Amino acid sequence: MKSVRLLGLDPGLQHTGWGMVESTGNRLRHIADGVVSTDADLPLAEQVAILRRDDTRAALVAEYERPLDPAHPAMIRLIARAYAMGENPVYDPGEADRFDHLAAQRGCSVAEIALDTMLADEGRGIIYFPARNYTYYNFDVVEQMLGREDTILGLGDGGAHVGAICDGSMQTYILSYWTRDRVGKTLPVEQAVKLMTSDTAEVGGFHDRGRIAVGYKADLNVIDYNNLRLGSPRAAYDLPGGGRRLYQEARGYEATIVSGVITARYDKPTGALPGRLLRGRRPAPAL
Repeated sequence: MKSVRLLGLDPGLQHTGWGMVESTGNRLRHIADGVVSTDADLPLAEQVAILRRDDTRAALVAEYERPLDPAHPAMIRLIARAYAMGENPVYDPGEADRFDHLAAQRGCSVAEIALDTMLADEGRGIIYFPARNYTYYNFDVVEQMLGREDTILGLGDGGAHVGAICDGSMQTYILSYWTRDRVGKTLPVEQAVKLMTSDTAEVGGFHDRGRIAVGYKADLNVIDYNNLRLGSPRAAYDLPGGGRRLYQEARGYEATIVSGVITARYDKPTGALPGRLLRGRRPAPAL
């Protein structure tokens, strides 16, 4: 029975992990593994300089170009379907901007396009991979789902993928992209706000919030709608053990109010933290 050896890479600016297994039928055998590291204490600029060296670049591209049996595809090959996020995020890029098409246009490999993307902005470049609902280079199917009465906005992974996706920016994304910037059909602002406030609160059993009304919890945002925007995702290494998370800075929030207390003013936190952990459902206010 023929055996196939598979090499997997987990790339990063500080550490790139690799592992090799041998597949024979439905059995896997560990061959080797390791980590290629830059000095974590080096400034980012020096780490980027190492990754830009011709010998480092050649080694990384060569790793990607190693042949794999088509019956055992590697997840890393999906970067052919990825895009560069850029300083001003474009969530619906055109087909011509996909890495495989850019590589064909420039006469280079997909690996080189991906490497150049990550090294952009002095090593802060972000690769954008719309993993779902972008088969036809648009979000028409998402627009249909958002229009359904049984659609609720949210996520249920408990933050398990904070180093790969950025969900904390969802509300700003919905308001800026889906009600204003999208080419094609957009959502009415009032529908988007309802999806993110009263609809979500109702499903969670939090009947004391999600509406502006007497007796309801005073959680409000004052928004400069025309100037509302998101920056490009950035990586922070401030989780326990130096763990990575992605974040996006938002602009256009004149004030954020929690329980009647201003917690942010002109996109900057005030230091006030009136929020409290909710441990159960909340009844509607008795009027």
